[in-house]
Amino acid sequence: MPPDSTGHCEGRRRLDSARRVCRRRGRRSYTRGMRTGLAKAGWIVLIVLNTGMLLNHLVAIFFVATSPDEGRMFIAYAVVNALALLVLFFAYRVRQR
Repeated sequence: MPPDSTGHCEGRRRLDSARRVCRRRGRRSYTRGMRTGLAKAGWIVLIVLNTGMLLNHLVAIFFVATSPDEGRMFIAYAVVNALALLVLFFAYRVRQR
């Protein structure tokens, strides 16, 4: 099915077990599922690195920060890392099912 001027597939859209495949001219097909081991390994690496950064910023709040401003900065970074972990664990995994 070639895409129309907006880039969407014309005609019928098929859903094969909750994954959509839209073939576009000159591009590979895009699937939403985490089908390859490389994609899963990348997801695990993201979680491990982000967890390490979260722990680093939590430790830095108590042992590295010398002023209240530095403490607030490390708290802000820890919150951003915690939110990123929540997205990786829950929102990203829901799309993969």
